[in-house]
Amino acid sequence: MVTWSVALDRPPARMPAAELLTGGESGVASGSVPNRAVIVGALALSAKVALSIPRLPDQAPAVAITWLTVISFIVIGLTLMASSLPNISGWACLAVAWATVPGDLNDPHYLDGGLTWIGYVLEPIYLPAALGLVLRYPRSRLTTFQRGIVWSMLVASVGSRIPTALTTGNLPDGFYRPSGFPTIALDPFWHDQVFMRGGRGITVALLLLSGALLTHRAVSAIGLTRQSLAPLAIVTAICAFAASVDQAIWVVADPAFRGIPAALVRDLSAAMIPVALLADLLRRRAAGAQVAERVLVAAGSGDPEALQASLREALVDPSLTVVVAGGSPTADALARHTDLVDSQGRRRGFAQVMGDHDEPLLSVSYNPKAIPDAALFETALKAARYGLDNTRLNAQLRANLEELKRSRTRIVEATLEERRRVERNLHDGAQQQFLSVAALLARVDLVDADEAKHIVTQARSQLQDALAELRRLAQGIHPSALSQGGLGPALHTLREAAPLAMTLTIDPQVLEERPRPAVEAAAYFTAAEALANVVKHASASHCELVVGMDGDRLSIVMRDNGTGGVRIAPGGGLDGLKDRLGALGGTLWVHTDPCAEHPHATGSTLRAIIPPDREAT
Repeated sequence: MVTWSVALDRPPARMPAAELLTGGESGVASGSVPNRAVIVGALALSAKVALSIPRLPDQAPAVAITWLTVISFIVIGLTLMASSLPNISGWACLAVAWATVPGDLNDPHYLDGGLTWIGYVLEPIYLPAALGLVLRYPRSRLTTFQRGIVWSMLVASVGSRIPTALTTGNLPDGFYRPSGFPTIALDPFWHDQVFMRGGRGITVALLLLSGALLTHRAVSAIGLTRQSLAPLAIVTAICAFAASVDQAIWVVADPAFRGIPAALVRDLSAAMIPVALLADLLRRRAAGAQVAERVLVAAGSGDPEALQASLREALVDPSLTVVVAGGSPTADALARHTDLVDSQGRRRGFAQVMGDHDEPLLSVSYNPKAIPDAALFETALKAARYGLDNTRLNAQLRANLEELKRSRTRIVEATLEERRRVERNLHDGAQQQFLSVAALLARVDLVDADEAKHIVTQARSQLQDALAELRRLAQGIHPSALSQGGLGPALHTLREAAPLAMTLTIDPQVLEERPRPAVEAAAYFTAAEALANVVKHASASHCELVVGMDGDRLSIVMRDNGTGGVRIAPGGGLDGLKDRLGALGGTLWVHTDPCAEHPHATGSTLRAIIPPDREAT
């Protein structure tokens, strides 16, 4: 079967917060939800509810939206961990859920506890957390440029809050400053223009850049990439633009803009991010089943054009090209990626599907930007492989059935021809001699005693010749040496009667464990037919017969130093021999090879393998 090597990431036992934001190279999706992830999600929801309850009487709609957002991120995070996608995407969802918690502390209800400064400083951490999740999905890591945006967002949004909280000015900054909170005595310019407006302005710029990047990602995507990432990118872009407007309102610091519901749009669109993730997961599962069925049917038809059209439609890549039984075999029986470049200089992906015996079945060239889903691509290639295998096996089965029919016909015809040969030999040989003896003996009554004695002597000689002819005929049908002594004596008799020099080598194991009669007879007649072919067609001066064991099977090898060119011709003696061996589950090969004694000749080698099924002697 086919196995697809996909490099996905699995989070380590402890996932650092920085790695959750920017993405590392850790781990492969496990397909099960870790217990610690459930605990982390439950704690995030509990903390969110507990810290936002004081705001519930006055801000019930906003609080309900944030609760819904946190629940959605937790649920989809755990769901992602149970899927084939990288586990780090699930952990990133839990990180976003936790990132919404600190902002609830920046509320008048927590002034007495002096915790508002924690909420004020950490409130914007959800921005880089959500951005890191969306930019990474569905991959396991961010690019260098994306990582730079996330880190810049973290430094600008969170880093600017610290000096803003430690200074005072004329512009409102949204910080509920506890009584006695330490401040640094600086000119209000620093608080208003540098820390508050400067920090939030940089955040606005980064949010606009992120929104533009996500919009470009949705517009420029092709194929499955667009189907998979466009909805998520659009929702997140709306959230980024709404968050930039909310931050810009603080920068402008004009009461006339306070009524713009940018924060509400931001929260609602943020709540839609998990929905978009869930929709993509459902799309992947439905697409996998649809792709498998569609490609399997196309591959089973045996039509490469239909298979290519099916893969193009299923993977939404019109540039995808399929070559059946193409490419060169590799050591692994799997599909492998190799970088290619087309005539326009665009990078191409390449996958090759190998069969059970490392034979190439399928080569696919595709646009990697159109196929980001490795799991779906693997499903399509597996379906193509199974379909091609089914087609190949069905064709082999039909060919074997046809060959079986033809071999049965040849065996019946060969049996009939053998009976006719025996009849001709009896009629032209022994029968004629017996008739001659009978006619000779009929003259005894017509001659005197001396001549009768001569006739009897002559008749006795002719009878001996007739008996010798019968023995030769019986030897051709079934040699007595084979019945009485077994394969060894019969082959020695064959060697002694050979009209050319013949070397015979027999494995002692063959003599110790005598095969059953059918196998023994097949081995003998294989050697006899091979010798007859050498004598008639090879023009050889020497041949070698080796009888031994190939594992638990009987092996017969005949080599000669003749002119070569021996082949299994339809209707020939070797063709009939092949049929008889096939009836016993055996096989027959004939090939030519160099000969040391005759460098200008090729020689021939005949090799037969017969299954054992022995009986003890």
